[in-house]
Amino acid sequence: MTQQMTHHKFIFSAGIWLGEGQVAFNTSMEKLKFRTQWNISQQQDDIIRCKQQVELAGITEQVINYLTISAITPSSFVVELTNDMVEKTKGTGIIDDRRIAWEFQGDSDFEGLEVYDLQEDDKYRFHAEYLSSEQFRTIIDGLIWRKVT
Repeated sequence: MTQQMTHHKFIFSAGIWLGEGQVAFNTSMEKLKFRTQWNISQQQDDIIRCKQQVELAGITEQVINYLTISAITPSSFVVELTNDMVEKTKGTGIIDDRRIAWEFQGDSDFEGLEVYDLQEDDKYRFHAEYLSSEQFRTIIDGLIWRKVT
């Protein structure tokens, strides 16, 4: 494992991560609170599989995202996303001392980015933006932390 990967526990080590924050949409002034749980599998054959569940306040249906991380180098990786709305889209990720980020661009009618900034307490502050083909923009801000067992 490289120095950055041992430095970053999120994504690069198996476990459960919890999070919360707010979601905003360009079509509304309302901001919704959300909770999330990431289940990150042990790396096998240079592939990491992640399942992310998202619960929006006041909405009974969960959003479930499946991410596959591969082609991992000390400074980059490939990420693939599937969910009920996106059949499969591929993006590129970067890793540095304080940040993990990835971007989906031009592969489908779906574009977006996620940025995770490591905090002093080993939590990550994150920001994400997604844009659909109808110019529907989703903006997400929050905090994630490793679940203590």
